[in-house]
Amino acid sequence: YAVHLAAVGRPQDAIREGHLAREVEPLSLVYNAGLGFFYFFARRYEEAAGHFRKAIEMDPNYPWGHTGMGAVHLQNGRYDEAIAGLEKGLELSRRGMLELTYVGHAYGVAGRRAEARRVLEEMTAMSRSRWVRPDFLAFVHLGLGEKDQAFALLEKAYAEKAVQPWLLPDPRWDSVREDPRWRDLMRRLGLP
Repeated sequence: YAVHLAAVGRPQDAIREGHLAREVEPLSLVYNAGLGFFYFFARRYEEAAGHFRKAIEMDPNYPWGHTGMGAVHLQNGRYDEAIAGLEKGLELSRRGMLELTYVGHAYGVAGRRAEARRVLEEMTAMSRSRWVRPDFLAFVHLGLGEKDQAFALLEKAYAEKAVQPWLLPDPRWDSVREDPRWRDLMRRLGLP
């Protein structure tokens, strides 16, 4: 339910529900890191970092603790730390697709364009044997500042009924929120 609330633009309610879930399962890595992401979506980065650190303390091999910390560092302009955390999450996830997406995005934002392009090539190669979400590819293009390509892929994801609404409140999309194409997509998805 908290994920749904975050997706529909109710971050404070998502945080409240995240706390309730963690009260029920205080040792859940998913709930601790999830709470970090709800704070992240609310742009409350220090509080998000605290929950990601807690997840890492609970299990240093839990990918989402490192991925979350990397996301916080990226938002704070600490690119080297961001990429280190995101690469650690990628390694621990055994090169999970979402973690790969986040690393590719961060490479682009940090100006490491060749590395971001290699991530896109890897994802394209993967798409020959399995489905790769168009909105994940869009996220990497967004990191590279390639907004037209990002929107083309978001449209493809929409046409395939494959947009992940829980990714949309992510502050890393903020650079396109005022774009009429974003507003149109949110309207068609029924999201704020």
